[in-house]
Amino acid sequence: MSLNTPVTILLAALPAIALLFYIYYKDKVNKEPISLLLKLFVFGMLIVIPVIIVEQIIDIFISFIPRGSIVSASLEAFICAALTEELFKYLVVKKLTWNYPAFDSTFDGIVYCACVSLGFAAVENVMYALSMGSHVLPYRAVLAIPGHFAFSLAMGVLYSRAKHIDAYNKNVGASYDYKPYLRYALIIPVVFHGFYDFCLMVKYEAFLLVYALFITFMYRYILKTIKVNSRNDRLFLWEKETLTF
Repeated sequence: MSLNTPVTILLAALPAIALLFYIYYKDKVNKEPISLLLKLFVFGMLIVIPVIIVEQIIDIFISFIPRGSIVSASLEAFICAALTEELFKYLVVKKLTWNYPAFDSTFDGIVYCACVSLGFAAVENVMYALSMGSHVLPYRAVLAIPGHFAFSLAMGVLYSRAKHIDAYNKNVGASYDYKPYLRYALIIPVVFHGFYDFCLMVKYEAFLLVYALFITFMYRYILKTIKVNSRNDRLFLWEKETLTF
């Protein structure tokens, strides 16, 4: 049964919105300003435009390689899709939150990254539903949107660690190096995202089993990451003591 356009749009965006409320609920220490979270979500929606442009440009060069081959699938998954999308998400988060006064606890970076990623996922899901039909919504609700959510958690954990170290350094005059965590905050989500897409793009049936195993890992990762980081959420250390994670 086909759905009318407003209902399709609502259903497509609903999983991302539900996860947005979920991650907000799990933020136990100094909940973030609603205005900031909405701003991050909207900018996550808006970066779909530059992402599409960049991906189309990259895809022109990849089109000279036979589709479905290991090389083609690797470039499409890790460069065209994963690197482009995660880089724009990262740039938005870094620009809007790094020096924001409310960024003062270890769970905050996870919330910020999730907001941007879910804004992007909502628009992407709407586009897929409108172009391919509402029948794709159940599949994307349990795989694609949780995928974006999982990638954002990896980014957020590392991004929060970088900010924690930077804040500690400024307050006690220490010199711990936080920049590696910023690099990992981009690299790790790109690897996760790229592998997710690669398993679907490469034309080898064996990778469908690998994909299924990865999805199982992804859901376990989501549940464990949120549980542990929400339970251990705390304000950044300001006193001079050994900084450990």
